[in-house]
Amino acid sequence: MSAESSVDYSDYLKYMSNTSGITALFAGFDFTVITLLLTRLPDPNSVPAQITLYAMAVLFLVLIYLVGWTGQLLCYVCRRVPPMTPRMQATAFLVFGVHLSVCVPVFLMFFLWHLTVLAFVTFLTWIAFAIASYFHIWRPLTRFKQTRNYFLGRP
Repeated sequence: MSAESSVDYSDYLKYMSNTSGITALFAGFDFTVITLLLTRLPDPNSVPAQITLYAMAVLFLVLIYLVGWTGQLLCYVCRRVPPMTPRMQATAFLVFGVHLSVCVPVFLMFFLWHLTVLAFVTFLTWIAFAIASYFHIWRPLTRFKQTRNYFLGRP
């Protein structure tokens, strides 16, 4: 047994899991604030209201990004990662798809409230978020699993 395989990362795993859960809770809170602001503001078409809603939407995107990123980081310290079979690949793809699509209701709500410019700007921000998620979460994770399978002698 090598020295690296005997290192216990369970405390780190618990910490990162807790951090991910708290970040998801904050994202849910932020989504609720966006919904409440849309429904309770007397004039959501005003510039200050739209700037506030956009700031809250960006915060929501950042929080969801952090949830995905901390989830991906947990994989690096797991001792036993299953091989990347077609079923595992499909599951990972679905999880990543849900990670991206969880942010779609924000700009759709803006469209429903006829805040077209805000919805469009938020949509463009979401596209940037999706691209960053692909390059910083999805690609490194799939490369890590393929490399790990190779070093462990798995197909």
